[in-house]
Amino acid sequence: MNQSLKFFVVFLFSAFAIFNWTSLFNIIAVGDVAGDMLTANKIKDEGYLLLGHWSVWKFNHPGPFWFYYNYLIENIFSWLPLSRIQKWYLGSLILNSFLIAYSARILSFYYLKRFNIIYAFIFIFFLTQFSESILELWMPFRIIAPYLAFFVCLLPLSKGNFNYLFPCILFSCLLIHGYAIMPFFTLPFIILAFFMGYRFNQHLKKYKFVFILSAFTALLFSLPIFIDYFINQPYSNLNRLFLANQKMQIAEKPALSEIIFEVLYRFINKIPSHIKTPDYTLFYLIPFLIFYIFLSSKEHRGQLSKKHFEINNFLNNAKPVLFFSIVTYLFTIFYFAFRTSKPFIFYAVHFLTVVPPILFLTL
Repeated sequence: MNQSLKFFVVFLFSAFAIFNWTSLFNIIAVGDVAGDMLTANKIKDEGYLLLGHWSVWKFNHPGPFWFYYNYLIENIFSWLPLSRIQKWYLGSLILNSFLIAYSARILSFYYLKRFNIIYAFIFIFFLTQFSESILELWMPFRIIAPYLAFFVCLLPLSKGNFNYLFPCILFSCLLIHGYAIMPFFTLPFIILAFFMGYRFNQHLKKYKFVFILSAFTALLFSLPIFIDYFINQPYSNLNRLFLANQKMQIAEKPALSEIIFEVLYRFINKIPSHIKTPDYTLFYLIPFLIFYIFLSSKEHRGQLSKKHFEINNFLNNAKPVLFFSIVTYLFTIFYFAFRTSKPFIFYAVHFLTVVPPILFLTL
């Protein structure tokens, strides 16, 4: 099976895994999604949009990518007899399925040096156990798949493959346009991965086009933010965002113990701790993992030699995974403990549900 066909199969499996039948019957938008639709109307009414989603802190998240994407999907599928929100769900299904399939492919190559469909399927199964809301249109859920793709692209970048700088920048831009805190959870990680990769590969000249493309992408996504800043003074979105940040700094902070518990709770349970319906995903995945290892080793039984127990190659690939996982958890804890106000917003850390499946796949 060629690479393109393998990717298409994994894409279809991703779509099947995250598909939610109830979204087909959701024809009326309410709450935040209804507010997003009113904001999206500005593209049609005024011809452009410079702002992202509205925040309870009286600013908008930094950029309009997600609104333009939804507008594009509406027009592409205008011939379908679907409501507006159903088309948005369809757009979410397409984009997220692609990002998940793309991530599964990178992880497969990262560990196995080839595109292994079974390996990809197992990862997608793990992912959907930890993150069951990937298809949702609410932004805390919608950034799950882009954060997954971003995190996965850090791994080959940290090993010196600078071709992955471009997708890192691209996914970082998507995340920043979706959520105001994402510059803190993407840009430092890109810098770290770049310098880690530079230790392995110092021949940067051959990646000149990648660097130019990455810089152009960052500039393109920055333009609406800075255009709004210059034409809407003194009430630009950046001004309002900085004002909200100042208020957060002087406000009472949530308890560190609460944040630590909630963040680490994401490792064993996809449901917030305040909802008293435990779903200990981690514990019922362990028997499945042991069973898979048993089946995988069965075909090699009697053929194993000393070289099969060499763990240096594994450790070299596992180190970046463990490093970025630990840094992500620690950074999340300290960020919400010292930069946000009370009460702690549990859904803001839902993007962390992408880390346990990657750790499982590493195991």
